Amino acid sequence: MRRLKNFFCTLLLIIGCFLLFGCEKHSENVSITSDWQLVEMSTDGNVITDRNILSSEDSPKFHSDNGEDFVFSISGKDHTGVLSLDGDRYILVYDDTDKQMEAIIDGNTLRISIIDGTSYFIFKAV
Repeated sequence: MRRLKNFFCTLLLIIGCFLLFGCEKHSENVSITSDWQLVEMSTDGNVITDRNILSSEDSPKFHSDNGEDFVFSISGKDHTGVLSLDGDRYILVYDDTDKQMEAIIDGNTLRISIIDGTSYFIFKAV
């Protein structure tokens, strides 16, 4: 009986440690240079969360190797530009348009939205 009691106490302690340290890992922001997977997007007020659509070849993608330059792909076309840090957000300045977007990282989530617009894209770090 004592052995069984010690076993369960040890098991609960191990589970508690995993939960404690696992939660702590997600409380810190990941880097803009992380690998990102689209999980939600909204255009013209229509929210899309369908995995088949979001994982299609033409779905939006975001990538930055160095935290300074980026590639935002949508509908199979790559749009390149420069990232600039403004407080807790990044401003995405494109090479091929005057339209700007902002990117905010919260934990392991990246939200990119059009400044003064209604469209947004939510990515999770993978």
